[in-house]
Amino acid sequence: MTVDVVFRPGRYRVSVRPGETILEAVAGQGYRAPNACRNGVCHVCVARLLDGDPGHEGVLAPALPGHPPSVLICKAQPLSDCELEMTNLYPPGIMPAREMAAKIHAVRALTGDVHEVDLLTPAGILPEFHAGQYLQLLIPGHDGAYFSIANAPGSRHLQLHILAVPGQSSACEVVDYLRSRPTVRLRLPMGRCCLTALPAEPVVLVAAGTGFAQIKSMVEWLILKGHIQPVHVYWAVRRPEERYAAAIFSSWAQLPWIRCFGVTADSQDNDWAGHHVELVKALVNDPVDWQQASVYVSGSPPMVYAVQDALRPLGLADPRFHSDVLDYAPR
Repeated sequence: MTVDVVFRPGRYRVSVRPGETILEAVAGQGYRAPNACRNGVCHVCVARLLDGDPGHEGVLAPALPGHPPSVLICKAQPLSDCELEMTNLYPPGIMPAREMAAKIHAVRALTGDVHEVDLLTPAGILPEFHAGQYLQLLIPGHDGAYFSIANAPGSRHLQLHILAVPGQSSACEVVDYLRSRPTVRLRLPMGRCCLTALPAEPVVLVAAGTGFAQIKSMVEWLILKGHIQPVHVYWAVRRPEERYAAAIFSSWAQLPWIRCFGVTADSQDNDWAGHHVELVKALVNDPVDWQQASVYVSGSPPMVYAVQDALRPLGLADPRFHSDVLDYAPR
């Protein structure tokens, strides 16, 4: 009888057979976990025990009294369902993040307060990421400079869409920094809300504001790969003029397998929450088979959870709902 081991914070679930170590199960199911047993280095595969019985092998005493013990997953053979904390476990298709420098090729102002940033990695260095993932700009004093990559993988270019509202966001300082420097260091890839293979099922992509960058990467990748399965794209903004890449959005609608829906707030004061309400209305009226579809959502936590709450009663199972919000702002 197998037992399940859940790894936090990624919520990855691995089934372990009797007599099998956790590391053997992890590797056998396509995950990558740090280990160096063959090189004679121990304690590389250590995880923190949060719950369950990991068996008698590989359990390390806590470093401090009252703290949970740690587990060497190369030795542990769990006797019950367990929950472990391991931040450097990577699921199938996800590669570890790496740091690199990139040339700041261009910084352009688009519609309103949105800026397009074009970064170029050095010759011979092709940035590896999946469509829909994001990166971190390593700017002094700005630990939270995370931005979706707005182009498909496969080139040295990395495009970002940055909303920088004067007086309301530290993103203005980020844009000023990029305008004044020839290069910037960055870390990528990050995020699990991405496409690692061509989907066989209908796909619904939902974005609000500059969340469009994330779904743009996905759509461009699907086009490059010759995808022809149904894709529904929703882009919600407060006012039509905030749809800063309207020409790109309209061009997708010319493809027979893509349906594009532009959503704006239906209120006199263009309240920011208004486009969330209209977005949910549009989604629930879409004749999609929600039991079969996969949904990828990019936006604020209130918007993301409003969409999830609206689609659950229609048959959308949680494993088919994808958003980076689920990881950085869980409820």
